[in-house]
Amino acid sequence: SRVKFDERGDRSSKVEFYQLRNVTRDLVAKYDPISRRISWIKELWFSGGSPPVDEPQVEILSLLIGRPAAISIISVSSLGMALSVAAVAVNFHYRKLRLIKMSSPLVNNVIGAGCLMCYASCIVMAANSQWSTSAL
Repeated sequence: SRVKFDERGDRSSKVEFYQLRNVTRDLVAKYDPISRRISWIKELWFSGGSPPVDEPQVEILSLLIGRPAAISIISVSSLGMALSVAAVAVNFHYRKLRLIKMSSPLVNNVIGAGCLMCYASCIVMAANSQWSTSAL
């Protein structure tokens, strides 16, 4: 058969397209780059009757929790917030002690504030899930 090289020196050869159908390879088309012609031998077959979607499907779901779970999350998060506030207060009150100075009181306060915000977000999420309009 004829051999042709393109401007980069790559060989242009005939291409055969196969499709996997029921565990067998079926030749569906041939392409000749010299004549730039594609010849279809068989129709393409798709499982659902149409080509698959070429992008991820995004599905947004609202998940709600029950009232007992929301109450327990709010209770535990409130306790955590109280402990975080107490730890920051102790850290602030005893900031002159050598042990507290060595543990970097500013970093301790930042960590305590971060814990406080995490617990607050848990309370907001539990309350939002429990009392949203879709839950009513």
